Amino acid sequence: MRLCTEDNMASPRFTRGGEVSSVELNQLADMIRSNTLTSIIGGSFSRTPGGTALFIDQQVRGGGTGTEATCPFKVIDASIQSALKVQVANTPVTTTTGIRWPDGMSLDGPPFLLDISQNCYIYCKLQYQSNDVILDTNTDAITVLQSNDILPNEVDAEYVLLATIETSGSPPNKINKITNVCLPVTPNPCNLAWA
Repeated sequence: MRLCTEDNMASPRFTRGGEVSSVELNQLADMIRSNTLTSIIGGSFSRTPGGTALFIDQQVRGGGTGTEATCPFKVIDASIQSALKVQVANTPVTTTTGIRWPDGMSLDGPPFLLDISQNCYIYCKLQYQSNDVILDTNTDAITVLQSNDILPNEVDAEYVLLATIETSGSPPNKINKITNVCLPVTPNPCNLAWA
């Protein structure tokens, strides 16, 4: 059985018809309180009976004019005449074991380019070890890819949307619009498709 948290020692277990002690109820209440949002730096949140919504403010880069917002994995048009391409900013992913670069990206590497043939989505794929909450250790466990379809998370793979691409022409010969998500990519095994 896989768990969403790596540390589950404070999580009490209850059985049907079993006795519930005040110690176990207090442990459960403490665990819930420790995971409750109380504030957010660089944004705000709204708590309703249906859940909590986070609103992240776009941040400005230090030392600049204040007009450019930071955007990890920023996708820009890199087309050459009728050859449609996008460039994805070389950006590392912060994991529980440190910083890892997506396959094909590095700090001083060449621009990361993807060929585009139609409207599509740009994703960062995070591959987990089979039946575990730990990222795979292979160099291609973190990849940036384009898909013509929306990709749902799988049992062992998480797809984080980076941008959407809109094209025009027949066949598509122009990128009309790129909508960047502009959020950092952080592995979250709770997003996997639990079976």
